[in-house]
Amino acid sequence: MKLLKYISVAVMAAVLFGSCDKKLDVTDPNAQTSADFWKSESDIAEGVVATYNLLLVDGTFTRTLPALVDVRGDDVNSQSPWTIYPLTGNFTVQADYGGGLDVESWIWRDFYQMIAKANLVFYNAPNVTFSSEDYKNRLLGQAYYLRALAYYELAENYQVVPLVLSKPLDQTEYFPSTASEDSIWSAIESDLLNAQSMLPTSYDNVIGADQGQKGRATWGAATGLLGKVYMIRGEYTKAAAEFKKMIDSNIYKLVSNYGDNFTMSNENNAESVFEIQFGDFGVDANWVEPSTSSWTQGSALDYPYGMTQFGAWGDFHPTQWLYSEFKKERCKDGKLDPRLYWTLVTYEQEYDTDGDGRSNTIFGTQPYSTNVLDKSNSSIYIAKYTYARIPGHTIEGDGKVPGSGINYRFMRYSEILLMYAEALNELNGPTDDVYKYIQMVRDRADLPDLATTQPNMTQDEMRDQIAHERALEFGIEGIRFFDIMRWKWLSDPTKLSALKAHDSEFNTYVSGHEYLPVPQGELDTNPNLTGNSAN
Repeated sequence: MKLLKYISVAVMAAVLFGSCDKKLDVTDPNAQTSADFWKSESDIAEGVVATYNLLLVDGTFTRTLPALVDVRGDDVNSQSPWTIYPLTGNFTVQADYGGGLDVESWIWRDFYQMIAKANLVFYNAPNVTFSSEDYKNRLLGQAYYLRALAYYELAENYQVVPLVLSKPLDQTEYFPSTASEDSIWSAIESDLLNAQSMLPTSYDNVIGADQGQKGRATWGAATGLLGKVYMIRGEYTKAAAEFKKMIDSNIYKLVSNYGDNFTMSNENNAESVFEIQFGDFGVDANWVEPSTSSWTQGSALDYPYGMTQFGAWGDFHPTQWLYSEFKKERCKDGKLDPRLYWTLVTYEQEYDTDGDGRSNTIFGTQPYSTNVLDKSNSSIYIAKYTYARIPGHTIEGDGKVPGSGINYRFMRYSEILLMYAEALNELNGPTDDVYKYIQMVRDRADLPDLATTQPNMTQDEMRDQIAHERALEFGIEGIRFFDIMRWKWLSDPTKLSALKAHDSEFNTYVSGHEYLPVPQGELDTNPNLTGNSAN
């Protein structure tokens, strides 16, 4: 009866309105289209916000990107029953992986959606009148930065991808060809140079609707990522110059407490160069695709990274190697490196006995098992980007997804300092300045002076030292595996052997499979697309 009722109403409407005067043919004000959008600077501003929103979906920073990058490093491994994780970690995932969900394609899907939104901003901005040139530049600069970030992640994960730098205007542009690596990285550089020239150092004193807003891309965000791109390309002189600009600007500094970079109460602090803005919205029962609007406001890393003891899935574990790296050196007072506490949940009891007030008590008053007999990586869990160090937060039961409000720190000032030291070492060997900028990061952890404990290192020894420092400072932050790639360790037999010792997942590594395969669905749909070395 309902179907009949609706059909009858539809027919009656057609009869009544089919011969009506044209004055009654009005546009539905609730049905917005592209034809009546992109008319004002506020529309352009909303387009930029929509581009930012693609940072908060499952294929980007909400869950999948950090997970599929971390698991390929030697600091994380996976024995998850959801096979996409261990298959990615041991470099054997295939382009046609099914498993119910083509997770390996989500990164591709969502970053191309981000690129499409940025391209719409560029396409429509010339037709809009802005209140000021500065405001226009800030909006376009953010779009340039976000498009560069999207292509940076695509290039790092898929090696070669289509380069789409404008809105497709006809069907001939719907199926772009695979671009060369050089052209992709050149486009990233170009976008970042544009962003760098257009963006403010902060939004505190700008004039416009964005005044005082945190989380937007800044000059520093563009400069830092530009320097990192130069590091990846081996252009160390250019990289050093960009990092020195940031250091000399005196805009950024290390916060005194390392843990302030991984809580909800100290976000967008003086060390933050760019971070993904998540909201602590509570619990959403919908864990399936497509994500609900509230689900994508928060980070979903707590479930795959968190501890099974407290209701999480424990899909990922830190490696024993990473834990051992933290134990190699003590602080000046003989205590453990404080970064261990914020990075890992372990069976380590020294926190309770060394008098520094820290503890492996997590999730309120519930302690992690203290009588662990199996002191292996299966007894070590991830603390970073989970509620492990956030008092008063708990993980709910399976099916109730906590939307963690912990912002994902894409780049911190400590990385600028260590990359500057690395660039200087590549250019001139371990000079005093190399030691100086490394020590700035070590000082926060209260580690001894490196120039005293390990003076006169060779360039190669300093390279290994920087690799060690970065593992401790950025463990489980989506950085380690990309470091391994740019250092070319996978093509160095000695280094590859070491990686296998760090993480058994590297035993099945095959050259070229450091990348995710180009999704099979994309290859089937686009005749101009070619696979990469992992296909």
